[in-house]
Amino acid sequence: MNIRLVVALGLIAGPVWAAEDTPDELRAACFEMSAMMGQLAPCAGEAAQVCLEAKTGSANKGASASVMAECFAPEAAWWDQKATAEYERVLADFQQMNAADQSEAVKALHAAWLTYRDAKCDVAIAGFGPGAGSNLPVIICRMNESAEHAVYLSVRGK
Repeated sequence: MNIRLVVALGLIAGPVWAAEDTPDELRAACFEMSAMMGQLAPCAGEAAQVCLEAKTGSANKGASASVMAECFAPEAAWWDQKATAEYERVLADFQQMNAADQSEAVKALHAAWLTYRDAKCDVAIAGFGPGAGSNLPVIICRMNESAEHAVYLSVRGK
């Protein structure tokens, strides 16, 4: 068995974070592990869970929707930036190889993905009324979709 797979499987069994890790370190570790596995590991959102625990004393209960949105919004933004960075890297790789067809395909994929993500996440808010934290389903949806897209792109164009 591949040693990287063994390490990755060991990390999946528990959180990938240590108490002294910063949110960005948690997210980067999750991305690296996911990229190594070729699929999103169940660690996306762990930095938000640490935030919730710091604010409420529990990562799983007791937080209002607005507090949850406050913790998940930076996580969603980080994954969105990571997806954009991976898209730009893949596009640059294909452009450097003078692979015009692949470059155009990557552009079309990313544009279609953005449309899909936004439409899917806009539907996530259906049934929630206006108010503080009502955008939480959209934030979490965008985090998950962006994380999956970043990992998908991470193994392309290299």
